[in-house]
Formats: sequence, structure tokens, C-alpha cells
Amino acid sequence: MSGITTVERIVLESLGQAPKDIPRLMADTRLELRFLANVLHALTLRGLVVQDGAGYACNRHLPAAEIEEMNAPLHRRGEALELLGGLLGGENRMRVQKAWMTDKDRTILRALLKNVEDFVKNLPAPPKGAATHTWSVVAWGEDQYGAVLNRLLGEV
Repeated sequence: MSGITTVERIVLESLGQAPKDIPRLMADTRLELRFLANVLHALTLRGLVVQDGAGYACNRHLPAAEIEEMNAPLHRRGEALELLGGLLGGENRMRVQKAWMTDKDRTILRALLKNVEDFVKNLPAPPKGAATHTWSVVAWGEDQYGAVLNRLLGEV
């Protein structure tokens, strides 16, 4: 099994809350019918989603190895890249900035980033029935330019 796309994941996350029919899935994910129908078909063919009396549900009988493969770091990385691409194309809420820093500046930045991480980790669970499409996507991080480039060149 390979990874899943970000669009497939939002459908699985929505169905993970409770089985849903197509109108409820559309409302929860904000996906248009033509996209949702294609995604549901693909997920059903892959055995990740099953149809039941209420509409669609996550297949609760997937082998652990398949779930582990779907959530493998390489696949999660691909999803993260998709999300970042979406953030960059949005309302300019995503910023990427190269900046020269002293060691003291980098220490301060890393402390601030740790605060963001702690804040996100300690957010309360969403209320029951919260629409999946209303969740926020938060990205943060920092690394030296050379290290980033070396990783990029290592992938070529």
C-alpha cells in the first residue's frame, strides 16, 4: 500500500469521527461532490473505506501493517509538503524568510518555536461534531540554509 493524499486524509479523518453519508461528508470536508465521489471510490477500492447503512465508514478491520505503512514518515512527509503548498498559495498567511542570526538570536527563535509547539500540543480536543474543514493547519520550524540545501541535494 502506498501513502494517501491530503484530500484522502481529510475524508478518512471525517469518517473516523463517525460514519457519514455523502451530504454530511460534503458539509464536513467542504469537498465538491465530484471530488468527494472520486476520493470515496479510490478509498473504497483500496479497502480503507466501506459502505454501511449510514453511508461510508472507515474500515476498522485493516491490518496494523497497512495502517503503519500509510502513516510511514515518507508518506506523512509527502502530505506535509502538499499542505505547505496549499498554505503558500493561500491568503499569504505562510511566511518563509531567510534571515541571518547570531547564536543568541537562534536560541531565542527556538524558544519561541518551542512555545508554539507546546501551545499546539496543549490545545483542547475539538468539540464533538466540529467540522473537519474548520481545523487549522499550523506549520513552524527553523534550520540553517546550508542544512536545508544539503537535504534537498541529497534527494536529487
